[in-house]
Amino acid sequence: MNRFNVMQGESLCSTPIQKTVNKIKCLINYFSYSKRTKEKIIWALNTFNNWKKTHNSLAAVNPGVSVVTGELDEMNSSELCQNLKQFVMEVTKQSGEVGSLK
Repeated sequence: MNRFNVMQGESLCSTPIQKTVNKIKCLINYFSYSKRTKEKIIWALNTFNNWKKTHNSLAAVNPGVSVVTGELDEMNSSELCQNLKQFVMEVTKQSGEVGSLK
């Protein structure tokens, strides 16, 4: 059993988002990233998941807004590309500056 399976088995989470977060945390711990890089990855993942919740709440009351379905680690390349483009356009950076595609 590899390190990923062991850590995944230790997870006591029940929500799909928390399972995704735990899988990604496990993967970044498996590779030799710096502490700062790991913090940025976790921040980005948490920011994406918070945006997804907010975006889907808006979609529930606004028929013009599409729902983001699936978990980040389960999206195909087309879904991931579309959702990340939308995320970058809507999210606010840590500094408060609005994101943009350049």
